[in-house]
Amino acid sequence: SETLADSITDSKLLLVTEKTPFYAESGGQLADTGIIRGRSGLKNVDDVRKIGSWYLHLGRLQGTLQKGESVEMEVEAQKRLDTERHHTATHLLHKALREVLGEHAQQKGSLVESSRLRFDFSHLASLSDDEIQLIESIVNEAIWKCMDVATEITDVRSAREMGAMALFGEKYGEEVRVVKVADFSMELCGGTHVRNTGQIGLFRILSEGSIGSGLRRIEAVAGRPALDYFNKAESELKKAAALIRSDPQGLCSRLEALNKAFREKEKELDALKNQISRASMGNLLDRVQLINGASVLVEAVLGQDAASLRQNAEMLRDKLNSSVILLASENEGKVVLVCFVTSDLVKAGMHAGKIVEAAAKAVGGGGGGRPDMAQAGGKDPGKIPEALEKARQLIREKLS
Repeated sequence: SETLADSITDSKLLLVTEKTPFYAESGGQLADTGIIRGRSGLKNVDDVRKIGSWYLHLGRLQGTLQKGESVEMEVEAQKRLDTERHHTATHLLHKALREVLGEHAQQKGSLVESSRLRFDFSHLASLSDDEIQLIESIVNEAIWKCMDVATEITDVRSAREMGAMALFGEKYGEEVRVVKVADFSMELCGGTHVRNTGQIGLFRILSEGSIGSGLRRIEAVAGRPALDYFNKAESELKKAAALIRSDPQGLCSRLEALNKAFREKEKELDALKNQISRASMGNLLDRVQLINGASVLVEAVLGQDAASLRQNAEMLRDKLNSSVILLASENEGKVVLVCFVTSDLVKAGMHAGKIVEAAAKAVGGGGGGRPDMAQAGGKDPGKIPEALEKARQLIREKLS
């Protein structure tokens, strides 16, 4: 249970005052932080809430505070200004969205803090890159025009007659606060703002996406966080350029040259693989065994993926009249198995799916397929000899 005290020392404290310079969280804007100093105590304010006409300051106290004593309240100025930059930027963004997308693009929610802003709005489709660039450009142009930001207290009717934009579904009292950015934007808002758009400095959209049917969300940064974003992006660009022995300005042309060289090397490698594969397949033909008139080839080949192994097994089947072919290979630490059976042996009861299934169990895997063609995989390349022997035994039994 909560208790009221005449004094408190070194404790987590909820300090209640009737007046405060701190902004209490509301309207999507997070609360100010700062310090409250008493005669013999110092309180770090982490959050501020308003209940009725009272302000609740949450935080940790160092020292002692007495009930009824006068205190000095100090808001963290830089954080407040960073938050104000983001809040005024939301008004500019709202206006830009309506200019680019249409009057239906209305605010449905927002979050304003010192490090970023989040803005939810009504719109059915995702924004194109061109639309995002245009919205960003409109906001930055409004910033660089250094337009004055003014506030006025009035009633709702007068505010609407002035052309102030109200949030749909929001409840307003008899008195409202209008925030006007020159002749660019006018909205009902109780938050804190810069005095001139030039104080925002810079605006950058980080992301845009869907949060529900007909609802989109933009996340953006303004002021110092925007500059931090560009500095980090430039740093990453320089690192990337250094990795490929280029400078940032020549990065794209260098990447294009490397990509072209890489594609050429890939072609050379594929041609070399085909040569090795053809040579390997020729050697495999020497290992064919005849069992009751059928050609049987059960062998392991080096480093082939499933597609290459299947192609080579099919080629071998076409070279042999009546045959059973099972090839195994290790590729990237996994086992690939492929089996082909000619139609005459299928009619005689031979089944490629059952052969490959038996081999796959030996290498810790599974698979199967049709009587004439089957494929499987496994995770234990060390058991490939065992898998091949099981396949040979099964084939011999069927051909006996």
